[in-house]
Amino acid sequence: GGKMGEYIKAYFELEKSGMEESKIPDLAYTHSQYSPKHSKPETILKSFKNKPENVAFYNFLKDADGKIAVTQKDRQIIDGCLMSLRTHVVSNRLLFSEQEDVTAEAEREIFFRLHDVNCKSKLDRVIVDDKNKKVTIVDLKTTSSQVYGECIPLAEKTGHLVRDWHVTGFMYSCLNYSYYRQLAFYQQGVQELYPDYEVDSFIIAVDTKGSYDVAVYQLPQEWIERGEEEIQCLLTEYKHYTETNNWDVKQGFEKTVTY
Repeated sequence: GGKMGEYIKAYFELEKSGMEESKIPDLAYTHSQYSPKHSKPETILKSFKNKPENVAFYNFLKDADGKIAVTQKDRQIIDGCLMSLRTHVVSNRLLFSEQEDVTAEAEREIFFRLHDVNCKSKLDRVIVDDKNKKVTIVDLKTTSSQVYGECIPLAEKTGHLVRDWHVTGFMYSCLNYSYYRQLAFYQQGVQELYPDYEVDSFIIAVDTKGSYDVAVYQLPQEWIERGEEEIQCLLTEYKHYTETNNWDVKQGFEKTVTY
């Protein structure tokens, strides 16, 4: 950390760029905002070259080049989430199991056309069972909120999901962040690619706060259908803006509105 950490990182990046070696120390010195009033350039270079902890950090940057370095805390969270996801019977089957005649792919990009608009999705995991003509979509969500939740339909219907269902915990997040619409979009895209296949979708929620709780959800079909309706409205509106090249005024409000 501190200025020396910035100095070493700048030194490494400048060296990697192929810059002439004699110019690197002065540029790294300037980048890390050292001042001659406190330490001269040659003093900082000497400290960098001679202190074991500085050399160790430099070597770490070289070894980690092209990789994502995580803190010890992040590593602990990752290991905790992974263990819980493997321990949960359903999430383990959806995320890690391998079966004959079944193809599973992570972060699969799909391209499709929906409501006359070219679309793209990147799915966390897609499991294709050609023998039984079935595709399973798996979406993994990390959350610092409550993983568990209730989802109970209410007797009276208003047409608004948040009012028509009693939801708590993660299920409330599914409504609040429109996860139902995301899954509907994924399902429609996969259905375009596999028109004769049955398509199922699951959301796996895992806590990152320290308990690493896991829950697997299938959203109500009513939510998915509402998501499809919202997608049609949004894509139709988007198509209108692209065709008219008028992004400043909402569709239907270009002129005086009367009721």
